[in-house]
Amino acid sequence: MWNEKRICMSEEMVFQISVPTDEEGFVLLECPLCGELFKLHPGDYQDDSVFVVYCPACGLVSDSYVTNDVIELGLAMAENYANDLIMKELKKFEKKIKGSISFKVSKKPNRKPELPVMLTIEAFEKKIYPCCKKEVKMKPILKMSGSYCPYCGVMDYGFE
Repeated sequence: MWNEKRICMSEEMVFQISVPTDEEGFVLLECPLCGELFKLHPGDYQDDSVFVVYCPACGLVSDSYVTNDVIELGLAMAENYANDLIMKELKKFEKKIKGSISFKVSKKPNRKPELPVMLTIEAFEKKIYPCCKKEVKMKPILKMSGSYCPYCGVMDYGFE
């Protein structure tokens, strides 16, 4: 399992989401610009020498390659946490009111399911880019037709 802090609501609250890796330690990423899925080693793209990551399919740079599963889990965790805080404050408010005014909190909001991020099975093939000597897993058609190196952005035409 690969852990990365993804959602930070304030300086005090940090949610940690476990993102599974495959048997070789690759983590699944998704380009938000073209939708292409690919896998990288987390240690490779978090290295200080890598300033940006290029999508192997479209060659463009994005701020984040987090998959929709991770985003949905983070949003569910944040919504559940916010609802818990609201209910806690409403319960405090309920106890403070005395006299003729009545305020009762009776129903909690439904919690969103916080399903763990599952390892997806994809038919990816490993490619080592000659420019950076680093491994990437991608769809076989992308490997054959040519792709961009995620670490330096150089186009590799797939000839070996």
